[in-house]
Amino acid sequence: MLGKRLRGAQGQQAFSLMGWLMEGVKQLYPTAIDVEESWGPWHTISEANEQLREMGMQNAVYSQQFLGPDVEPVTAGIRGRLIRNAPPHMKGALLALLGPAQGRPVGDVVLLMAQLEGLDRQKSARAVGQDNKYKGKESTIKVTRRQMWIDLLSAGVKKEEIDGKPTPYLFNKWKALLRRQKEKEAVDEKQPSAPPMEESEKEKTESGKNRKVPVSTLYPDMSSDGWEVPDPLL
Repeated sequence: MLGKRLRGAQGQQAFSLMGWLMEGVKQLYPTAIDVEESWGPWHTISEANEQLREMGMQNAVYSQQFLGPDVEPVTAGIRGRLIRNAPPHMKGALLALLGPAQGRPVGDVVLLMAQLEGLDRQKSARAVGQDNKYKGKESTIKVTRRQMWIDLLSAGVKKEEIDGKPTPYLFNKWKALLRRQKEKEAVDEKQPSAPPMEESEKEKTESGKNRKVPVSTLYPDMSSDGWEVPDPLL
C-alpha cells in the first residue's frame, strides 16, 4: 500500500529519501488534519520533548519549506496538546513557560523545557533528603493510591479536595488521617472503666439479699413476739 502511494508521488519533485517519505505521507494523509493523533499523557520532561518534536515534524511535513522539526514554530495547537497531556502537577508551570513561547522554534522550547526537568530533579533531591532525615523514626508505609482514595472518602473528605491531586499530596493527607485515628484510639484506651467492686461491698450486697428483720421493726403496732420475715424491700 505504501509502495503504491510512493509510486503515485513520482510525478512530483522528490529526490531525497526524506522527500520520498514526505510525499508518501501526503498521499496517505492529504492534510495535517487527516493525521490521527497518537499522543497520550506524558510523565517526564523527556517524553514531553519527544512529543514536542513529533508535533513539529508533523507540521514540517506539510510546510512549504521543510527544514526539520526543531526549526518549526510552536503553534497554539502544539502548545495546547502538550499542556493537555501533561501531569496535573506540571500543568501550571508548563502554562507559564509555554505562554510566551508561541511562534518560537521547537528547538528553543525544548531547551526551555529542560529547565523544568532541572527543577523537578531539585525537588526530588529535597524530598530524598527529607526522607533520609526522618528515616528510622517512622516505619515504612506501603499503600496504593486507590486505597488512600477510598480511606479519605470514607473519612468524610470531599471528592473535590482530592480529585486530580498528585500522589504525594494524597499520601500526606492520608498519613494525617491515619495519625488522627491513632490518637483517637489512644485516648479511648485511656478512658477509665467502671471501678471494680471491693470484696467487702460485694459481701454486704450478697448478704443483704437474704437478710431478715423483726416484725416489730417494720410494724411497731403489732406484737413483737420475735417473728422474722424477709425484708419485702430487698
